[in-house]
Amino acid sequence: MRHFTRKLRTKILRGGSGKPNTSLDLNTTLQKISTLLYEKKIYNWFIAYGTLLGIVRDNSCINSDDDVDIIIDKKYKIVIESLPGIKVLYKNNNFLRIILDTSKSPIDFYFSTVDANGNFFDNHENVKWLNVYPFEIRKWNNVILQLPQNYKEKLTKRYGNWKIPIPGKKGIRKLTESNRPELQIL
Repeated sequence: MRHFTRKLRTKILRGGSGKPNTSLDLNTTLQKISTLLYEKKIYNWFIAYGTLLGIVRDNSCINSDDDVDIIIDKKYKIVIESLPGIKVLYKNNNFLRIILDTSKSPIDFYFSTVDANGNFFDNHENVKWLNVYPFEIRKWNNVILQLPQNYKEKLTKRYGNWKIPIPGKKGIRKLTESNRPELQIL
């Protein structure tokens, strides 16, 4: 595993590497990981956070975002860690950052507890995604993406007016430690 400076490690723990990627690189990475998850018959996942925002708003990952974000059932943690052609950049009990050998952009997996009602609790970001089933299926760039049910409502709860990008801010309204609720329910 890589050794990071304290500043970079802090950014990674918060879910961001700080290194911007092009929308083309991010889109390619999203296509590859979506295909790989389906090939491995892993279906209990959905795109989230900045990735969800970009796909819904722009039909593309957000240019200058730093990663692809996926919420996934924690029962797949060992399977994801052992996928062929990956390099683990960072991991803890609830989070895994990888990069595919054939991609330039990192992928963040948020391993979540899934309750009997199908609610996903992202233990890394402290976010509970309610009523995500059935997933909204979106055909995109020759792959199938899974979005949480009522994704527009969830984006509004997370980012406010998410339909209008903020110039110079990667288009994402990031929560900070000072404005992040103790538990966010989407």
